[in-house]
Amino acid sequence: MRPPARKGSARGRVSSSKKRGAKKERSDRSGGVGRTDPASASQLEQFVGLSVILTGFGVAELWGTGMVPTYRALIPSIVGEAHFGELLTRWRDIAIRGSGDLDYLEELVTTELLQDDKLGPIARNVATLWYLGMWYQLPAAWRNVHGANARDTTFVVSSQSYSSGLVWTAMHTHPPAAKQPGYASWALPPGSRGAT
Repeated sequence: MRPPARKGSARGRVSSSKKRGAKKERSDRSGGVGRTDPASASQLEQFVGLSVILTGFGVAELWGTGMVPTYRALIPSIVGEAHFGELLTRWRDIAIRGSGDLDYLEELVTTELLQDDKLGPIARNVATLWYLGMWYQLPAAWRNVHGANARDTTFVVSSQSYSSGLVWTAMHTHPPAAKQPGYASWALPPGSRGAT
C-alpha cells in the first residue's frame, strides 16, 4: 500500500482541501528552501526539508507530529549513516539547484532522487514512514547490492507513529482506536461543521 500523494509532493498532484493562498502553499512546500540556506543547513534541517518535499506537508505540520527526532534517528540506524548521509547530500545539492523554482525542484527530486537505484528506495521509504508510521523493508535487490541490516524489516515504529501518520490528515479522518474526534462529533452531517 502506497500513501496517497498530496498536491505539491514529488509523488503526484492531488487537490489540497486546505484553504490557503497559492503563494503561501507553494512556500510551505518548498522543503524549507528559502528559509534556510541549503548549503549551510544542519542534517536535521536537511532531513525536514527533504521530508517536506516528499510528503507535501509543511515544516510545522511535520514537527507537529512529534516524530521528526524519532525518524531522523531511525533511518540511519536501518540504512546506515553512509547511505543516509548520501541521501541528505543529494537532497542538499538538489535543493540548491532548485531553490526558488518549486516545479524544477520537484522535477529534480523525481529524476535525481526518487528514480535513483540506490537512493530512490530509501527516499520512497521516508515518504511511506511519514504517511503510515511504518518502515517497509527495502527491496531484496537493493539489499543484495548495498547490504542488508537486521533492523531492515517491515514494522510499525510505535503507537505514536501510527496515530501521527500523515495519512490520517490527508484523508481528513482520525486513526482507528486513536485520536477520537470527540463527543457529538457526528451530530452534524459532514461538511457542516461550524455551520449555524
